[in-house]
Amino acid sequence: MRQPGTSTDNNVAYDLVGVEFYNEFIPCVGGSDFNQENVANMMQGWRSLNISDNLLGAWGYVPASEESRFENGWWELQWEPKRRCRYCLE
Repeated sequence: MRQPGTSTDNNVAYDLVGVEFYNEFIPCVGGSDFNQENVANMMQGWRSLNISDNLLGAWGYVPASEESRFENGWWELQWEPKRRCRYCLE
């Protein structure tokens, strides 16, 4: 069943904020040097970047358990509409 406010290209316009979002999911796999200290250092560097105002949010996800559907983690980047995002990957 199609929900109100959705479209066939998976873009959703939220009436409360008046913005259509483009969410990009990027798979990632931790290497041999993956640990909490390196994650903290990476996040500190990320926060100091001068990132586009079109990037509305960024989240990192890790598997919840050994039985998770995916072995890798994910980065989610939320942009304003893709057509306005000069940083979005094609």
